[in-house]
Amino acid sequence: MRRETPRAARVHIALLTLVLISYGCWVLAGSRHRWDSLAGAATALIAAAGVIASRRSARFVVYAVALLIGSEWLWYVGIIVRVGYLKGMPIREAAASVAPGVAIVLVAGYCGFVAWRYLGGRAAPR
Repeated sequence: MRRETPRAARVHIALLTLVLISYGCWVLAGSRHRWDSLAGAATALIAAAGVIASRRSARFVVYAVALLIGSEWLWYVGIIVRVGYLKGMPIREAAASVAPGVAIVLVAGYCGFVAWRYLGGRAAPR
């Protein structure tokens, strides 16, 4: 198995930080002052601050953000299935409808992986 360089770890951590800050700002911009959106944005920004500060405990906040994103997407998919939005829709259209959400969930999974891999047992590399 190939061993990753500290530079590769820094790139992954920088990308994780960028995703968390971008997600936090995106949610904050579209929150319309809803408390749940504000809480999600604050959690993502707190996770980013923890990653920047190389806090080992930041990984748990990243896990929470990834879980929040994944569960929110599943919630909305459940709603659209329950109201029959996808019923009778061609499979290509249905796939295109859920593809952006799948991409967001994959990015959330990547964030969880980076937190597990690089923030797990030690502080983030500098």
